[in-house]
Amino acid sequence: SPDDILSLIASDDEVQQVSASWTYDVDSTSDLLLQQMAVQGQAYFNASGDQGAYAAGAAGAGGDPPVVGDPFITIVGGTELTATGTYGTESGWNLSGGGASSIYGIPGYQQSVSMGTNQGSTTMRNLPDVAMVSTNVFVIYSNGLQGGAYGTSIATPLWAAFLRLVSKSAAN
Repeated sequence: SPDDILSLIASDDEVQQVSASWTYDVDSTSDLLLQQMAVQGQAYFNASGDQGAYAAGAAGAGGDPPVVGDPFITIVGGTELTATGTYGTESGWNLSGGGASSIYGIPGYQQSVSMGTNQGSTTMRNLPDVAMVSTNVFVIYSNGLQGGAYGTSIATPLWAAFLRLVSKSAAN
């Protein structure tokens, strides 16, 4: 169960950045485990999904799965990077999940952001929290197989790895 996995991650307390790409219902046990991880300095990142913008007032395809907006989870969306030799442009990926939660209120760090041009909510949590390249990513997997991949399931571990590098650099 998701709670068993979260419990193992929290009790081991060895991994500081955790990424996931699956959706599950956060219950009171999950929430306590996520809080424990946060207190221990463990960051938990979850993919926002690949079905485009959430319907108004419903953060998540077909509703508001609690994992999407839980305040102890950082939701990672996707961007599209266009580069020819050097950095070019980066924009939001049109299939990246995002929208306003219908369950969780707006956190303090979003309250000072003007929502006029991006049509965000001024009262509910806006998702995703962060975004990373999620299209045309070259991966090597399964003992050397290679290919292109896309989705917020690609962006999420990339974001966790980036934060690990930032963390390690700050510690030096």
